[in-house]
Amino acid sequence: MLGKVADSPPSPLPLLLTAILFWLISQCIMLTKCQSLKDTYGGGIDDIPDAWLWFGYNSADDKLYDYLDRLGPQGRRAYMDINTLDFITYMPSYTLLLWVLLFRQCRNAGISASTSWISLVVVMCDIIESVLFGYATRLFPNRLDASLLMIASMANQGKWISLLLGMFTLVALSGRNNFVGGAKSHQC
Repeated sequence: MLGKVADSPPSPLPLLLTAILFWLISQCIMLTKCQSLKDTYGGGIDDIPDAWLWFGYNSADDKLYDYLDRLGPQGRRAYMDINTLDFITYMPSYTLLLWVLLFRQCRNAGISASTSWISLVVVMCDIIESVLFGYATRLFPNRLDASLLMIASMANQGKWISLLLGMFTLVALSGRNNFVGGAKSHQC
């Protein structure tokens, strides 16, 4: 169904503009909320432990729990609000944007548009990661099981690797379609 919408005449431009606008609005909301968390409770993007953001969380490391402790009870509630907002606006917005951009480039290249579904891998990994870190926040001061933290770390790795693969594919297809061979006029 989304494929038919993306290819609908006379122009796919409204779908693309909607996806971009949705992503920009959700980005502004998330950045505002994160800045508010930092200003109010001393915890924001700059203070999030490396383990939260990127690869290889070590469950013996206390960075996550030090961060949650620094936030305090109200800060943890504010973080959970941001985590919920992440599910409602941010994840759908970047998933839709990446999907639309990849779908269009695949179709223009005359290759299977199934490549565009990598955006679902990105969001599924993000959901797993966010659910588990949200759960760790709810459990605090109790600790989340080490195996669940490892799953959150692996989901984080999967999210970033699949996002980078999707972006690389998007750039490669865009370059091919616009500079190397030109776009094909037929559809897959």
